[in-house]
Amino acid sequence: KSTLLDCISGFLKPSAGEMSLDGQVFFNDKLFTLPENRNIGLVFQKPSLFPHLKVGENIAYGLDSYNEGLVNYWLELVRLKDKINHFPHQLSGGEQQRVGIVRALAPKPKLLLLDEPFSCLDFYLREEMRVEVKEILKNEGISTIIVTHEVEEALQFSDEVTVLFGGELIPIGESQKYNSQELIQEIKRYFKENK
Repeated sequence: KSTLLDCISGFLKPSAGEMSLDGQVFFNDKLFTLPENRNIGLVFQKPSLFPHLKVGENIAYGLDSYNEGLVNYWLELVRLKDKINHFPHQLSGGEQQRVGIVRALAPKPKLLLLDEPFSCLDFYLREEMRVEVKEILKNEGISTIIVTHEVEEALQFSDEVTVLFGGELIPIGESQKYNSQELIQEIKRYFKENK
């Protein structure tokens, strides 16, 4: 799953196929667009902030120049405006992950990739972050792919569910149709009928 995200973001070059976003092809047998030219944000499982940069500088990193208004906007959304001049080591794990997420959102990507972004957080913070981040993404209108091993997280966070198994993408459909047990049964049914 992480390999798929690396291919979409451009950190890995697939051996074959084609990738496009909004009609713009960024990979095929003749073309490979570099990651910095894809306008795709990526948030890793563990916060990957620059330790030598303050929170505001971390958020502004992907922007053309430091924009205090924009930095404050994103910090306000994740309730961290008072931490703008803190260094990453002065933040809790949840605060670091929120900064990592808004740093990926600040350049307004066409697509955001989330690679198990809540797995390193404790249960209560994970629940709070899911709701908070989903609301931000919906309000900002940013399409997102989230990788998770948790059925509940997939259902709570997404509009559409796809399962990756054995290198095959299996479209399950709208997440609202299922609870966690029903989703597991749907996956089992798919494999029984197609294998």
